[in-house]
Amino acid sequence: MAFSFVLSRFIRKSTAANNDISNILSLKEQLTKVGFNPSEVDYMIMINSNGCALIDLDSKSIKTIEDLLKEQLRFSCKCLELARD
Repeated sequence: MAFSFVLSRFIRKSTAANNDISNILSLKEQLTKVGFNPSEVDYMIMINSNGCALIDLDSKSIKTIEDLLKEQLRFSCKCLELARD
């Protein structure tokens, strides 16, 4: 089962967790637009969640994953800028 499917079915948690998980899904979409394969992003999420479903993580852990994906996106965009110059 694809991790993205597992991810999408956990959007029913609390509002705060929903926002964080929605942010993670948005970051996944943005990372795929800069060249990552969706399964690569799923793998990043899975590794940083220690294989746990996002619904089972506390808000601090979810926020950490969100921050890691934001940093990956920032770094990827910076690399693309340098490659264009």
